[in-house]
Amino acid sequence: YLLTANDKLYALTLDGTLTAYNDNAMEEVAGTYNVGEISPKGTKAVIAADTNGDLYVCKGENGISKVAADGTASKFFECPTFKAPVNADKTGDVKGCANGVCVSGNYVYVACGSYGLVVLDKTGKQVCHRKAYNGKSANFVTVKDGKIFVAYGQSRVQVFALATTK
Repeated sequence: YLLTANDKLYALTLDGTLTAYNDNAMEEVAGTYNVGEISPKGTKAVIAADTNGDLYVCKGENGISKVAADGTASKFFECPTFKAPVNADKTGDVKGCANGVCVSGNYVYVACGSYGLVVLDKTGKQVCHRKAYNGKSANFVTVKDGKIFVAYGQSRVQVFALATTK
């Protein structure tokens, strides 16, 4: 996966190496970070950049790592294990899979496979989560104008809004 942000080009490999380059030719390395293995192989590996320079890296079943602006890499989110919904393709215990990540405002949004959409604050604390009504997999997430767009594969895109309740 590649991302351009913070005047850098970031490249992520399946072994969990995130390399920052100062140029588009990928010749001048600005830094290398070990964010941990991406599993299973062939899973979506997405990077999101915050305006403060922090990076969030999806690692499939291994959750999300955070690379702080100072270069410190740490585990940020661990994918939960949960009981498969009755109408799902799988049965028994299922592990969520961090497929997509987006940062907007004070929150980090995670498309976490069949666990659904997870909203975290920037310390990694879960604010809320929402499963797809049919147990399908959340594959990608983005935020625009306060609306949360989640791609659920064949279940299409679902749109949510984060609201404060009493």
